[in-house]
Amino acid sequence: MAQTPQDLKIAILGAGMGGLTCALALAKEGFKHIDVYENAHDLGFVGAGIQLAPNMARVLDRLGVWKPIEAEAVNITSTSVRVGASDSELAHVPLEYIHDTYGYPHMVGHRSSLAGHLYQGCLQHPDQIRFHFATTASDTTFGPKSSFTATPRDHPEQAYRVEADVLLACDGIKSQSRVAMLDLLGIKAGVKDTHQAAYRIMIHKDQIKDDPELLELMNGNRVTRWIGEKRHIIAYPVSNNTIYNLSTTQPDTHFAAATNATYTTRGDKSVMLGVFGDFCPMVQRMLNYVPEGEVCEWKLRVHEPLPTWVHETVALVGDACHPTLPHLAQGAAQAIEDGGVIGAVLSKLPDTTPASIHKALKVYEKVRKDRAYAIVELAAASGRALHLGEGAAKEERDRQFAALRQGKGPVPDKWADADVQKELYGVDATKIALEQFDELFASVASDDLSPSQPTLDSAPSANRNLKIAIPRLAPPSVKANQQRTPRACVACRARKTKCDGRKPVCRQCRRLDLVCNYAGSKRERQQLELESVRNKVVAYESLLSDIITDTQRTGASSIEDILNRHFQASPDVFAALLAARSIADPQLSPRPKPGISLNRMHITLATKPNSTSHPLTETPLVQVSNIQSWTDLVDNTTASHLLSLFFAWENPTWRLVDQEMFIRDLESGSKRFCSSLLVHTLLFFGCSSSYHLGRITDRREEKALGKKLYSALQHLWQSEKDDTGLPTAQSSIMIGLLCCTFGIDRLGTRYIMHGAQLSRQLGLHRESAPYFATDVESEVDSLSRCHKFVACGVFDVQALAAQVYRKTPVWDEPPAASFSQEEAAVLDEDEEWKPYPFQTPVFRPFHHTALCFRNKLVAIVNETASFALKFPDVKLTQDDWEYGRQTYQRLQEWRASLPSVLLPDENPAPNILTLHMYYQATVVALCQIFSLNADPTSNHPHYPDFDPESIKLQSLDTLGSLVLLFQASHGLKSVPIVMLHYFLVGGMHAISQLRPMDFKWSFVLEACVVGLWHLSLGWGRMCTAFLRTIELILEATKPDPTLVPPKVTAVLRLLKSNLWTATDVTSLSADYVVHHVPAAAGHSGPQFRAAGLEQLIRSMDDFAIS
Repeated sequence: MAQTPQDLKIAILGAGMGGLTCALALAKEGFKHIDVYENAHDLGFVGAGIQLAPNMARVLDRLGVWKPIEAEAVNITSTSVRVGASDSELAHVPLEYIHDTYGYPHMVGHRSSLAGHLYQGCLQHPDQIRFHFATTASDTTFGPKSSFTATPRDHPEQAYRVEADVLLACDGIKSQSRVAMLDLLGIKAGVKDTHQAAYRIMIHKDQIKDDPELLELMNGNRVTRWIGEKRHIIAYPVSNNTIYNLSTTQPDTHFAAATNATYTTRGDKSVMLGVFGDFCPMVQRMLNYVPEGEVCEWKLRVHEPLPTWVHETVALVGDACHPTLPHLAQGAAQAIEDGGVIGAVLSKLPDTTPASIHKALKVYEKVRKDRAYAIVELAAASGRALHLGEGAAKEERDRQFAALRQGKGPVPDKWADADVQKELYGVDATKIALEQFDELFASVASDDLSPSQPTLDSAPSANRNLKIAIPRLAPPSVKANQQRTPRACVACRARKTKCDGRKPVCRQCRRLDLVCNYAGSKRERQQLELESVRNKVVAYESLLSDIITDTQRTGASSIEDILNRHFQASPDVFAALLAARSIADPQLSPRPKPGISLNRMHITLATKPNSTSHPLTETPLVQVSNIQSWTDLVDNTTASHLLSLFFAWENPTWRLVDQEMFIRDLESGSKRFCSSLLVHTLLFFGCSSSYHLGRITDRREEKALGKKLYSALQHLWQSEKDDTGLPTAQSSIMIGLLCCTFGIDRLGTRYIMHGAQLSRQLGLHRESAPYFATDVESEVDSLSRCHKFVACGVFDVQALAAQVYRKTPVWDEPPAASFSQEEAAVLDEDEEWKPYPFQTPVFRPFHHTALCFRNKLVAIVNETASFALKFPDVKLTQDDWEYGRQTYQRLQEWRASLPSVLLPDENPAPNILTLHMYYQATVVALCQIFSLNADPTSNHPHYPDFDPESIKLQSLDTLGSLVLLFQASHGLKSVPIVMLHYFLVGGMHAISQLRPMDFKWSFVLEACVVGLWHLSLGWGRMCTAFLRTIELILEATKPDPTLVPPKVTAVLRLLKSNLWTATDVTSLSADYVVHHVPAAAGHSGPQFRAAGLEQLIRSMDDFAIS
């Protein structure tokens, strides 16, 4: 073991900015054995311009290399933000104050100057720092002495093993050490494609000697940024004003087929000119000066946040753990900050034990991690603001730019914003590490010290590296060890970020413009709860004392009147007293066993008052005995319960899965109509519909099982996605529905369309499909029914997805295989539906008859979806108005043709009610095409039987009534996911109809909000996004508070206490605000929609960082 910390053997992988800074910082602290392993043959520094921010200069100055870098750099005194197309100036921000404020100027230089002088600084310590060029590092192992294999590139047969006391992985975004660490810890996080790329361009002074306009830019001290939709260019002089550096950001169009191994490619000059073809002539001239063949394009990638940067005696540094987009010019600065802090914390080591080394590296992580990730998020948010296209958000951004001319407001270009600069340049990370080392070192918990060998649970497996496009619900299995003060506010605790504890507003909440409140310490909260209990006891005692006094005064004969009078005065207290159980009561109900089961629901309901009014079924609708052949996550009892929930509540909407064929193959092990992927998918749907009857808002057990099912579903998709069987097609469509409910609607639509395409390849759209052929006479009818059900379900879902998400349908015609009305009537005979797990009430669902008529409606929806795709690119014509009128007549004829058994007044079964909601939503969608795209300045035909606005209002009114009927018939606890669409539309319409003495719409609003809230307990993001939309509309319309039901206020207040993220407020939610928000009283529709959209986009911008 080393005698002193300076005797430790330190290995650094990578000689980039972070690696060189680590080496030089450690040498300055006296460390004697520093080896740097670099893959390149030499450090022949190339590259483009780089911004030298004050926080970077501060570290370099301490290391003694800042002066020569400063001498070759250019001092920036201002920045100009300009419109790319016109070159008109949006904002001009002076920057001279930066030197006076932070001690260093903001300079720009050449990357080779920065890296070269760092390298020269290292060469001044030849006895301490040794470089090993043309050497690749692989097979990293973690332990008290970490090690890796060093392989000379020119002589791979001479590979050797390197062991070190400290291993610093500075090997960039493609870090192999990071991959090895994450695999060992079982952490699923990977590189994220930003779908952006960048050109790096250098123009030399002699190239533009005859262009006085560009020479003025070259000789100046200004950073200029030209911005446009999804693109921008930033430019500044470097190398003592002899080179003009241009850096661009644009959509990535050339890496789609590239492997993960490449991040650069040789660009085409003509393509580059085309990308910025609509920019101003000056930009065009600059780009034309680039020599052919010298255009290089970079792919811009980031990485998912890591829960830890340290394992054993290995630490990740720089882009290996926090790669960032270039929009704040902080990538190199943050890597250099890492190096400075590494040198500081290792110099403070109390001894040389592996445990102390690990704790010192954890101090480095504590100092750097939250700051680095906050800057990563700020850079991404700044890029989004710069790249806005036409719309309300861009108008708001340009308004902020305009306000800067009067010296007011923030700078949308966050790099130039004074408050952001304070966060970037005003923090001395190295100083913080030195001053707080002892406190932070002592705070590292013992359980942070990782075992030297991985446990069985954390051992890498063959499936550990599977990648899947389905977004993950569960957080990483290794939780972040993030520092928070005991006084952390509620918002910071929710985001799990460091809080400075300042009151009344902490720094994080002030920067993100969030509501900041403090819940107090655990002890304070316990004291508040205890005080609340004491107050309740006092109230109970006071009530009982009053009852006793009144009884003694008036006599026992009037005790009933006394109780009634006191009950009316204090209903909450009285109800609590009645619900209390005597401690002497010997009849205690058996405690339910943990886990989801029908028996648990029985026991829970048996302890509730009036439990006999809705008796539970004794056995599940679906009973399975072979679930262990498909999954080990649930037993047969739980599987029977969850599958029963799916087939009772979810499957009747679309009939995507034939219950008889699925259960038959599940029990037999056949994979014709069953697969592991489909089993896990259906169990997940059932799990999201399950709830504890005694505490319906507490779904912790259901969510825990749901996360396990979803995790298994990810791996199964990877292994089964290439199967061409029907279960794969069904699973794909249902995973698409899942993604849509999670708020990832674009990805969900792709899955749905993929499943529809697979179904088409199987021939489901034909009259007869080979997949359903059989030689067994007894199976013919069952397979024919299965074929018709599934084909109609696939056609239905893909038509709905095409309508809502404006996609081209995969199936342009209804399936040829369908039920005739006569056949359907026979199949519907004696069929019943019960609201599982309850036995009553009993409905006649008429599934087959409903399917016959639903197919006809879906055909109209399919046509309407295709018709809507051409707008708003073209204007409405006379023929379009005629098509709309005829389509509305067809919809009316469809409604008039329904038999009485399919009318909601006579048959409120869930599938019948959702069918009528589908019809009304289709009418609304049709009318909306004409409402949104009609030109008010042109004369369009006026049909007495087709007035889109009045028809839309009638349909929305009917939709609200259907929501109330669904609530009255079935409650709002087990609800098909399709209802979230109707809850949103009905809730938004209800807001516009709130009026005194018209209580219907208050009831509709309450039903829709409570329904979305119950759905959010199981489905999450999309439901909360829709609740957020309703909340935004309420804020915009400001209705009479007395008309807003208390339950609505309570639900929105509950959700508002949590942070809204950019994922929660989805693009689909924005689409509804733009296209479906009803007009408020006294406002025209377009004005109200614009206000709603503006508020939504502001919210998205505010919370994009969180």
